[in-house]
Amino acid sequence: MTPLARYIGQFSGDFIGGLFMAIALLVSGLWAGFEIGAASSQIELAQVREAAARDQAAIAEHASRRLLDAQERGDALTTQLETANRAAMRLQENLDDAIRRATTGRPCLREPALRLLNGAHGINLGVPAPAGRADATDGTATAAAGELVSTDTDVALWIARAGRQYDECRRRLGTLIDWHGDAQ
Repeated sequence: MTPLARYIGQFSGDFIGGLFMAIALLVSGLWAGFEIGAASSQIELAQVREAAARDQAAIAEHASRRLLDAQERGDALTTQLETANRAAMRLQENLDDAIRRATTGRPCLREPALRLLNGAHGINLGVPAPAGRADATDGTATAAAGELVSTDTDVALWIARAGRQYDECRRRLGTLIDWHGDAQ
């Protein structure tokens, strides 16, 4: 007979002793079951936390890589845009010089036309300031003395600048589209 069976056997005649022994065995079994269950739950919880930490690290690494790639792509596109803008500015300066040499500075737009253009939506900031007032002694019969005029040089420079601004806007939008297109 095993030691446990002998120990239980000594209480078999006594009902209270047997009941006490049954309760003790029940509590011991519950406690052992709880400890085993708690230990396995702790192991599972640790495994879940470890997996979540690995997933978070992978997500952070992926996001960091995407951010770095986007910054590098943005830097490269910005450099290209700045280079194109510098080249366009040099061309604009050469064009402005050529316009000044090719025009005569004669009055082109008189004060009523300038007022209309300055009041037009979207143009009022871009129309060049009038070159000045026409002088009755300068030989121009079309401009009255003291009237504000824009010369052919002013108008030609304004047209060239409007074209440059359009091209710059087109380059910027193209670069922005390229950046977003590369991001996908």
